[in-house]
Amino acid sequence: MNLMQLLGVKSKQTLGGRYKLIQPLGQGGFGHTFLATDLHLPDHPTCVIKQLKPHLQDTASLNTARRLFETEARVLYQLGEHDQIPRLLAHFEDGQEFYLAQELIEGDSLSDVIRSGQLWSEARVRHLLTEILTPLAFVHEQGVIHRDLKPSNLIHRRADGHMVLIDFGAVKQVSENRNNGEVTRTISIGTQGYMPNEQLAGNPWFSSDIYAAGMIALQALTGTSPHLLKRDVRTSEVLWQSPDLELSDGFQTVLSRMVRYDYRDRYATAADVLAALQSLPAIASEPIATRSTSLPTQVVAPASPSQNEPSQHEIDTAPLPSSPTVAAEKLGLPVVTQSLQTLTKATAAVPSMLAHNRRSLLGLSVVTVVALGLVRNSQTSANLFSQPAAIPNVELSSSESANTTTTPAADSAPEPTAAAPPTETSAEPTSETSTESPTATPAEPSATNAPPTAAAPKPNVDELLAKADQLRDRNQYQEAIQTYTQLLEQNPDQVAGHWGQCYSLNQLHNYGQAIAACDRALAIAPDNPQALWSKGYALEQQGQPQAALALYDQTLALDPDYTEAWNNRGGILLKQQRFQEAFDAFDHARKLDPDFAQAWSNRGAALWGLRRFDDAISSIDKAIELQPDYPEAQALREQIRQKLGR
Repeated sequence: MNLMQLLGVKSKQTLGGRYKLIQPLGQGGFGHTFLATDLHLPDHPTCVIKQLKPHLQDTASLNTARRLFETEARVLYQLGEHDQIPRLLAHFEDGQEFYLAQELIEGDSLSDVIRSGQLWSEARVRHLLTEILTPLAFVHEQGVIHRDLKPSNLIHRRADGHMVLIDFGAVKQVSENRNNGEVTRTISIGTQGYMPNEQLAGNPWFSSDIYAAGMIALQALTGTSPHLLKRDVRTSEVLWQSPDLELSDGFQTVLSRMVRYDYRDRYATAADVLAALQSLPAIASEPIATRSTSLPTQVVAPASPSQNEPSQHEIDTAPLPSSPTVAAEKLGLPVVTQSLQTLTKATAAVPSMLAHNRRSLLGLSVVTVVALGLVRNSQTSANLFSQPAAIPNVELSSSESANTTTTPAADSAPEPTAAAPPTETSAEPTSETSTESPTATPAEPSATNAPPTAAAPKPNVDELLAKADQLRDRNQYQEAIQTYTQLLEQNPDQVAGHWGQCYSLNQLHNYGQAIAACDRALAIAPDNPQALWSKGYALEQQGQPQAALALYDQTLALDPDYTEAWNNRGGILLKQQRFQEAFDAFDHARKLDPDFAQAWSNRGAALWGLRRFDDAISSIDKAIELQPDYPEAQALREQIRQKLGR
């Protein structure tokens, strides 16, 4: 049912016994937004109705969604006390669907005020920042992070010219246990370009909102959308400063600190930025907008992103601006929150970045089950572990177990450590390792008689990329990184170069820099599945499985045939003892590639967790048949033999 059809159905009745829908304003992954009238108040004033459709079937999940909806509503009531934040008028349930009634704001979206290519003055941007940071400081004082600050979520109110901060569907109340170093990670919500790296990883801070406000300011100053701004290939810092921008030194310092890559280097809260701006020398203020940019009767409510905020760059787990959300993350329920989300599927086909076999270049992030049901990962396709692995602990009945008393060490085996990536030497002669005799052949002039030659021409981008890829394929990762760096100095927008750095840094276990390299690739091509996949692997190695899982899901939304991403996804689910989901992921991987021995082995481990012992044996036997020298599968098979006696 489309939005107009839905309006026709809903307009035949009043919602909550009092609200009559007038016209649709927008729709997103969660539901719809409407203009409505309140039939219970005199003169039937207009308001905005946000509808949430959680798409839940079972009663328990619906009850959980109901509790979370109540929690978010309380936060919204509290935030609406500020003059520059819309008031929440009511919240209610109707037909197992949840609704918010909010104050109507008439004005213009900042997306319409900031025009591409138009440069704002320092005075105008300082005024804009003050208008944004004033309500944001109040939000932070309430212990809330906005998490989706961008031009389309800022309204230039027509009545008084103030900026109004809207769309608190993704608010996250900060837990007090941050002070104890305990942080509950959340799903990634936000918009590419305005969202900093720590928020993408599912760990937003107050300073994440500061970054977004700073990127809005840079967009106004430079006339360039944030996702198009250049970044330093080594540090990932935004390269925005230019001699053409006439800015005071003090204001440049403030802006630079707002958009630092590391959240710890930014201002901590909006109040801190306001204090820094107020300490600058006074400057004549300029209005944000000198005239209305829309028709006088236009009503601005939460709308879809403008052309300055391209929707294809939205994070897959993020709701569209018009859609209400449930703040499950405030209650420490990220799994419930994710079940309420509707992933945004990419519709455009993404061409493969490299023409070679993907697995040989990306490596295999293969899981093998170890003692107590844990798993470990490796990006290499051979020598995955230095010690045998174990199957998940599953209680066996007397009929299922045989000779189990003879192998007590199977359940107490130490957790294996991942072997280092193997170093291989190419058997073929290369330009770096020539096998020729130093004596010249008769066809070549001798060194003493050779005429002087000109200096070798500087290699071009294509040559550097080919050389770097060759070094990476030979596991010479440090040399590959250096060559990718030379390539990026010539062409900073070469996605393959940034991804090659990310992959190589992963192989060197330098996961922090790998994430930074993948971020640079994603800043240029947000929907690149290779970069999303590799960043997910790095986050997983840093102990952020939920953030990694979200990136694997994004990868698969873009490329459903990405075999290795299915295998990675299954690995995380297996660690979490979600055996059925893990089996489904591994089974999908082996269907995509019937010769993928690791997927067969991991599938067997998941089947063991499901107590499907015969099927587990068959799956692991298939892995050994495909790859007889696969020691991890052999170790799993031996442990099953010891536990079952067969």
